[in-house]
This record gives sequence, structure tokens and C-alpha cells, in this order.
Amino acid sequence: MKIRTKISLVTIGILLFSTVITVSIAVLSIKAKGRADIERYRSEELARIKRGLKNFVDIAYETISTNYGITRNEDFLKKYYGRHLKDMVGMAYDTVNTNYYETLDRRSLEKTYGKRLKDIIDVAESTLRENASLAAQGKLTQTEAKKRALSSLKRLRYNSSGYVWINDRGLPYPKMIMHTTIPELDGKVLDAPEFNCALGKGQNLFQAFVEVCNEKGEGFVDYLWPKPTKQGLIADMPKLSYVRLFKEWNWIIGTGVYIDGIDKMIDQKEKAMNSHVNRLITRIVMISILALFCAIFLSFFFANSLAGPIRNLIGTMRQVKLDALSSSKVSLEGTEEIRELGGIFNHMIESLDDAVIRLEETTAAKERIESELSVARDIQMSILPKLFPAFPERPEFDVYAKLESAKAVGGDLYDFFFIDDDHLCFAIGDVSGKGVPSSLFMAVARTILKAKAVKGLNAGEIITGMNNDLCPDNEMSMFVTLFMCILDIRSGELEFCNAGHNPPYIIRHEQGLERVESRHGLPLGVMGGVPYSSEKLVMQPGDRIILYTDGVTEAEDMEGRFFTENKLGRFLEMNRTLSAEGLTEKLLQEVKDFAGDAEQADDITILVLNYRSVSQDPPA
Repeated sequence: MKIRTKISLVTIGILLFSTVITVSIAVLSIKAKGRADIERYRSEELARIKRGLKNFVDIAYETISTNYGITRNEDFLKKYYGRHLKDMVGMAYDTVNTNYYETLDRRSLEKTYGKRLKDIIDVAESTLRENASLAAQGKLTQTEAKKRALSSLKRLRYNSSGYVWINDRGLPYPKMIMHTTIPELDGKVLDAPEFNCALGKGQNLFQAFVEVCNEKGEGFVDYLWPKPTKQGLIADMPKLSYVRLFKEWNWIIGTGVYIDGIDKMIDQKEKAMNSHVNRLITRIVMISILALFCAIFLSFFFANSLAGPIRNLIGTMRQVKLDALSSSKVSLEGTEEIRELGGIFNHMIESLDDAVIRLEETTAAKERIESELSVARDIQMSILPKLFPAFPERPEFDVYAKLESAKAVGGDLYDFFFIDDDHLCFAIGDVSGKGVPSSLFMAVARTILKAKAVKGLNAGEIITGMNNDLCPDNEMSMFVTLFMCILDIRSGELEFCNAGHNPPYIIRHEQGLERVESRHGLPLGVMGGVPYSSEKLVMQPGDRIILYTDGVTEAEDMEGRFFTENKLGRFLEMNRTLSAEGLTEKLLQEVKDFAGDAEQADDITILVLNYRSVSQDPPA
């Protein structure tokens, strides 16, 4: 992609991204505000409906309370009638005002409001006057008071269709005392399945009324109730009822109203909000498109002025040749950055010319070093025994060893040779460090081992002599850990000395895996004049001894985890019947598989000896 095209696309992309972010934030803000307004409207509308329901039930409650009070006290009206009538008229006024003020215009309000208020006041006033007359004569009993209260309540209305009903607190289902619009329910137990519509409870609606009144004396209940629709059908719609307990007569007074109108109003508000958002988005998109066209034109104009010098630089770079770098310099004109780029390119050409010369010299030197290291590796490996089987004419044992260097040359060593006809000396060692110095120290150590291992000396004496020869003139303070064994191939007696090396394992043909834990001194080359001791054990026919360096147990995988002694022990237990060669090769492959693609950090050396004895064939 050309640079001018890329600059233009980046500019357009930034503008598009900014536009999308701006539109998104604007839309989210508008919608959030709209949702908040809708929720506020819902809360206010629901609160208004609840006030109306409560006021209407309070009127009914006061009507019943007045009738009850008359039966209890003959002087009730003298002390209470005037004030209570005034309170009921005020309550009726508040009820009508709450339900009509927000829904009617002023002319309609005067026409309807006056008639409805007058009706409610007339009912209350007429009831009180009649009851007052009867109470004054001492003729109003509890039964008559209840009848007159119910008669008065049947005439109460609000919003043209609102009414009250009364049920008792009977269990398990209440009984209807009076229903204004469905008189056939009067006196019936309210246990019909269609009454199981209380929201959130799935229980009988009238049981829900009883629970609310038993708990608080009054409250609101949500439920679904059939309502005629414009299409002439009946559909369940959300409804809200307010109930209040008149405790003296054990009556629950209630009224209800459909609240689906709130949802319709909210739908209208949401449609209006969505329409506003769509208009806003359209306006922003049109402005953004216009801005995009302007940005495209300007970006291509400025991109051309920036891309010209760069194209010249590209042309020059294509003609660069390693054998003619000095002729590839450029002269760029333009902005300060472009001129600086030209200077950097020219400096790079000069540096590259010098680097090519140094690289040629370094490559030649490296090839010489690699060649010398290859020769050194061949020489190092040639001094170690690597022809197997090592002693095919000796059926008493089978020995096998393998060394894998971490670098071209390494510091691990192994060796095995006869001291006399019946005694086999074998050893394994690990020189400190890696590379050429370690390989030289390893060669010296092996040479001294073969020189010191003579008939008549035990393992400790041989190691002591090696240490005394390695310590003098050891200016680099190098050392070697060594584990050396002398095996009497006739009796199976194994004499050994451990100079700071990893303890080997013995796989017993009969008893299983055993670790040789003894350590008889420091690594060789650390301190002269120190005597080393040795120990003995007996190998039985079929036993195997495994010597190894720490390159086995400290091999790391890609996550830095070690192979560990425990993993080595489990491997040997599972492969105890393999031959010396088979066990060595399989263990080496197990370590490599564990390490995976991780770089080999240390030399790996393994030596396995399988003791058979002369008197029996090698074990399977």
C-alpha cells in the first residue's frame, strides 16, 4: 500500500472512529435521559393513582366508621357529626380533584367535577343525616348500621366506573360481603380458580388482600384482571387495588383500577424518543459524510507532498548494492523530518559499508574457530572408549556409556578399563564449567586416572593420588567431581569412592532399586593433601549399576522445571530389565523428550554396567 493511500486511510479511519464514538455517546445519553424521564413519569403516575385509590377507600372507610360509631354512642353525632361531615366533604374533594384535574381541561372539569363531587358529598351527607336521625332516636342497631353502610357504599363512584367492594377475613378463603357491580358474588366464598391472579405470588387474590391487611392493616396489591378491549375481546390487564381493614366489623374495604394506561403512555413516549434519536443520528451522519469528503481531499493533497521524497528514497534503496554502497547516498528536500531521514539513510549506508567489512572478517574467524572446535571435539571423543560391546570376550558383565556435550566440546568424562585380568575399573566425572577449558581439564583428569589406577591400590588411594596431582598449578581453580569403581568380576565385589559426585543407582535383580548414598570427599582439584576413603558392596548376578552426571537430573524443560532425582528413580524402576545399552539410550531419549525445545544447559553423561557373573547366562 502506498504511503499517501495509507495516510488518507488512517485520517479517514480516525474521523470515522471519532464520529462513531460521538454518535454512540450522544445516543446513549439521550436514551439514558429518556429512560430516566419515563421511569419518573411511571413513578409519578403510579403515585397519583395510588393516592386516588387510597382517598376513595378512605371515604368508604369513614362511611362505615361513622355508622359503627353511631351504634356505639348516642351522643356521637352531637360531638362528632359536624366536624366529621366536613372532613368527608374535604376528602371527597381531594379524591375528585386527584382523579380529574390532570385528565380534563378546565371547561370539562367544571362540568364533570361539580356533578361528581356533588354526588359523593350527597351520599356521605345523606348517610350521616339518616344515621344521625336514627341514632338520636336510639333505633340504629349494629345490623341496621351495616346495611345502611353497604347501601351508601353501593352508590359511591369515581372516574365513572370506580367502585368499592367488601369481603371478610375468612380462612382458608374469604367471603364476599358486598360487590357493587357483581351482586351475585355477595355472600359467596371466593375460592374460584379465576381468582388465582395475584402477581408475584400465584395465589388467590382475596387471600392476598387478607395477608396485606393482617400484616399492615392496609396496602396495595398488583394482579391481572379481565378487561374489554377495542376489538371486543376480553384480555387480562394489569390492575392495582388498595384495601383497608375495618377491624371492628372484620371487613376489608377495597377498590381497584386498571394501570395499563401507564404502559400505553410510556410506549408513546418511547416512540417519540426513538424518533428524536433517529433524527439526531441522521443529522450527525450527514455532517460526518460531508466532513469525510473534505478529509479525503485534504489527506490526498498533503499525502502527495509527503510521499514524493520518500519515493525518491525508495528508488535509491532499490539500487543499493553491497559492492557499491558508497555510491548509494541520497539528497532529500522537504520538511525537517524528511531531511533528517535522508541524513540517517546516508549514515546507515556508511555504517553498513563498515559492517560488511567487519562481518567478512568475523565470519572468516568464526569459521576457523568452528573448524578448530570440531577438531577438538573429535580429539576429545577419541580419547573416550566408544566401541561397543567393549569387551565381547568377557561374558561376566556388559558395559555401555554415552556422552552428549552442551557445546562443541564439554567437561564430562567416563572411562572403563581392566587393572588386571579380574578387576575392572570404571568411572564417571563432571568438570566445572563448559567449553574448551573444561575439555582440557577433563583430558588431564582422565589421563591421571589411567596412570594412578594400578594393581594393589584401592579406590580411595587412587582418588587421593589424582587429587594431589590436579591441585598444583591449578590457577583457574577448576575441579572435577568423580565417582570411581573397581569391580572384581569373579566375586561381584564392588569397591568405590565418591569425590563429590551424584550418587549412582543399583538395580538389584531381586530386591529392586537402591541408591548408593556414600560420599568420601571434596571434588578433585579443590584442596591437596586430603585423603579419600572407599567402601565396598557386592553385586549379584543380574544387578545393574547406573552412573550419571547432573546434566541428567538438572535438565530443564521450556518452563524451567528440572528432570529431578525422583523422575530418574521412577524411570529406572520401570525399565529395570533393559540391557546396558538399551537402558542408556532410553534414559538419554527420556531426558531429551522432557527438555523438548529447551536449550541443553549442561553436558549429559550416562554409564551403565550389567553384572552377569561367569557361572550363569546373562539374565533376560
